[in-house]
Amino acid sequence: MSRSPDFCPHCGEELDSVVVRCPNCRTDLGRRTDGDSSKSAGLAALLSLLITGVGHLYLGAVARGAGWFVGGIGLAVILGLTIPELSPLSFLVPVAAAVDAYTLAS
Repeated sequence: MSRSPDFCPHCGEELDSVVVRCPNCRTDLGRRTDGDSSKSAGLAALLSLLITGVGHLYLGAVARGAGWFVGGIGLAVILGLTIPELSPLSFLVPVAAAVDAYTLAS
């Protein structure tokens, strides 16, 4: 038995059933989960800090996590090839992804 996908009533973004807030427009969907099955904001942030975008995957925001992952690698490669002096700044991408994952989960 297949389930029809959920969509955000505000922006129309396709949603996973576990999200309580639309990852695209941040609309509160009014969904609440019990304490045992809720996703940890701290764990989402830690996962995205360790491997950029994985915290988003944990939260069910697959496209957003893939974007952070690909964007982070792309930025590191571009900076490394064009302006090697700025390549150490690519460490900011996982930090920003961790903040985004934390915000998404809370």
